[in-house]
Amino acid sequence: MDAMFATEAEERRWREACARAEHVRALSERRPTSLADVDAVATACGVSRSTIFRWLRRYREGAGLTSDLAPRPPGLRAGASLMPVEVEQVMGETIGRALRKPERLRPSKIVEEVADACRRAGLSAPGDNTIRRRIRAFRDPLRQEASGRRLADPRTATPVTGSFPETTEPLSVVQIDHTLVDAVVVDPEHRQPVGRPWLTLAVDVATRVVVGFHLTMMSPSVTSVAACLAFAMTPKTRWLALRGLDLDYPVHGRPARIHVDNGPEFHAGALAFGCAEYGIDLQYRPPGAPRFGGHVERLIGTTMGDVHLLPGTTQSNPRERGRYASEAQAALTLEEMERWLALGVDVYHNRRHAGLGVPPLHRWRALRSGVQEDVRAPGDPEDVLVAFLPMTRRRVTREGVQLFHIFYWSDALRPLAGLPETRPVRYDPRDLSRIWLRAPDGETLALPYRRRHRPPLSLWEHARILAELRAEGKRAVDEDLIFDRRERMRAIVQAATATTKAAWAAPEPDSRPRRRPRRRPNRRTQTPRRARPERCSMSTSGEDFAHMAPAFAARAAGMSDAERVRFALADRWIAYTQASRAMDRLEWLLAHPRRVRMPNALLVAPTNNGKTMIAQRFVRTHPRAPDPDGDGDAIPVLYVICPDAADVRRFLHRVVEATGAPTNPGDSLAKKEAQALRRLRDSRVRMLIVDEAHNILVGGGDRLRQMLNMFRNLGAELQIPIVAVGVKEVLQVFHSESQLANRFEPVALPRWRDGPALATLLASFEAVLPLRRPSNLIDPRMMRRLLALSEGLLGEIAAILTRSAEQAILSGEERIDVAMVEALDFTPPAQRRLTAEALGVA
Repeated sequence: MDAMFATEAEERRWREACARAEHVRALSERRPTSLADVDAVATACGVSRSTIFRWLRRYREGAGLTSDLAPRPPGLRAGASLMPVEVEQVMGETIGRALRKPERLRPSKIVEEVADACRRAGLSAPGDNTIRRRIRAFRDPLRQEASGRRLADPRTATPVTGSFPETTEPLSVVQIDHTLVDAVVVDPEHRQPVGRPWLTLAVDVATRVVVGFHLTMMSPSVTSVAACLAFAMTPKTRWLALRGLDLDYPVHGRPARIHVDNGPEFHAGALAFGCAEYGIDLQYRPPGAPRFGGHVERLIGTTMGDVHLLPGTTQSNPRERGRYASEAQAALTLEEMERWLALGVDVYHNRRHAGLGVPPLHRWRALRSGVQEDVRAPGDPEDVLVAFLPMTRRRVTREGVQLFHIFYWSDALRPLAGLPETRPVRYDPRDLSRIWLRAPDGETLALPYRRRHRPPLSLWEHARILAELRAEGKRAVDEDLIFDRRERMRAIVQAATATTKAAWAAPEPDSRPRRRPRRRPNRRTQTPRRARPERCSMSTSGEDFAHMAPAFAARAAGMSDAERVRFALADRWIAYTQASRAMDRLEWLLAHPRRVRMPNALLVAPTNNGKTMIAQRFVRTHPRAPDPDGDGDAIPVLYVICPDAADVRRFLHRVVEATGAPTNPGDSLAKKEAQALRRLRDSRVRMLIVDEAHNILVGGGDRLRQMLNMFRNLGAELQIPIVAVGVKEVLQVFHSESQLANRFEPVALPRWRDGPALATLLASFEAVLPLRRPSNLIDPRMMRRLLALSEGLLGEIAAILTRSAEQAILSGEERIDVAMVEALDFTPPAQRRLTAEALGVA
């Protein structure tokens, strides 16, 4: 949750609000409130009785949220002023005009202009310090003095032990879990199978009612949990009406505690923050102990038992399914299955429950009778959903807020435009057409696209488009390029789908209707399910390049043979799972708020296995840009290659050179260190990547210790993450120092092995190599031969495939097969090392 707060002082106020809420919520539910109860809470909190009454009033008059109890800064409230209105107006207008000028005026000059403007208006000019404070307020309204130690992350929870405690109060404990539905759904337009959806269920332990559910094609994520909680906490009248259902579904409310397993979506910071905001206790069951979630697990089993009666069911396992063709028999769309589930929940609610002896809905009404309705219960599902959505931080510029290369704007952003402070921004991965920004006053602003005519876009569509554009070599990506590619991709899919549908609908020559045959896969050559590259269908003249990704196929079709050879031999980014995880880790480090002990990373891999390409690609995704508040460039990620020996002075010299500043190689170590620190600060460096970090092993002894101390001191002094890139030996060196071992977490890129991950990688290579015919690189014999020659190293695999592609183009074969790979006379890395040793050059 650290990313939610701009400063540690803001985080401390949130912690204090959570502590107050524990006492005030319990006290607020007691009617009438006795003085003895108030005095007991005042003693526990170490405050006076009047303070407790003031907290109660704020909580009851507000929305009943934790943030209503946040400590308010002492003195005047934000925006209040003792200065005459006329002077305040003249000063604000003058400062605003001065800061909007293209020339960067010094504060002393602005002070003079304000004094002159007041004298011209016949007003008494305010003091210099007052004007300077207003200047800072214009630039940064949230600047606060932050001090103290960071507290523990609220996401950590102590797992429960023993049996699950029984409860008789509705919504005191709600269990939530996911399951992959045992049925295939079809798309609403062409009624073709699209896969199995995921179901998120929330069940109340006391009454066994289903307080909420969410059905989606998306794998379990914090968004699924957010949608389920939004449905659970709000009335369902509107939801049922939109789906044409006339059901009695009175279950809703704010749970006191939600009980979940240890999936990553339940450990997300967004979920922890949303639960804290609504006063919900987030509790985890012990790992590997599903019995502690027995209520929701039993409900999932009951629900899937009913699903097994639907057309398109997959049953619980292949043995039970037998020869039943699930995809061929699938009939329900996702929306139809959602309506079916709602009807099934209604049947379950009104059917006698074996554990309760009565229907769950009857138990709910019995326990809720006489209980006063919570007037502060959220009524809008969107308000709840936003509180639990994924979050990042962005600055508000004059063009709006930019997220995922797309600009968002609302007139409510005008007071925040141009301020240096970043603000929390939440987004729904399912639909990026709108985001939500938290304003300084705590209000949540809904921001649509800056260009309202843009169609909705999901985060997965965006990622696929971005990967394709990057693979084509387009580094400067903007929203026009993204949405143009989206329309082209969808047009290709629609045309291909219509063509396929028409082909299957066409009668045979004898005019007799024919059923679509079931395809029996060849188990020896069948593409693994995860190995097929995600790309749209594309129609080209003949069959040339039809196996390639659409964008690459279009380019290859217009190239000569020589151009295709150059294209095949050029460097390009191939996305794969390990690289994506490493990039995600680097993104997390870059977004991490500053603190005394910053987290760092060791990107470790064998030589020629892609670690440098990952580091350089991350640098390209965060390029240097002109610093709006300085004379030079802002460099978010600084990339430095470690010298060929452990030498602190030479390393610092390279750091200064990388920032673009002139430096003298003969300067002393002290001068180099001071210059490097100054340049790193002036360039606003937020991450330092040190490639070839294993070079510090050359020299050893005191020099090695000096280099390690330098890494530690740089991170502590600048409070930025450091990423060391090298071979496995560098891991041993960093972990030999206890302090560095605790700060540098390894991110490993192991050698490739035979399996679905390698098949996916090879399928991605085949989609970009400009050959007219498919090569079937995922053939088992081909995969084994590539592994043997490359020894599982990514760079060697790329070299073999690009050289083979060159030979395939020049020979006219236009495809790569095992025989062509054998004919390359490629020397494996181990054999090259032996040859070098024999020649005495190793």
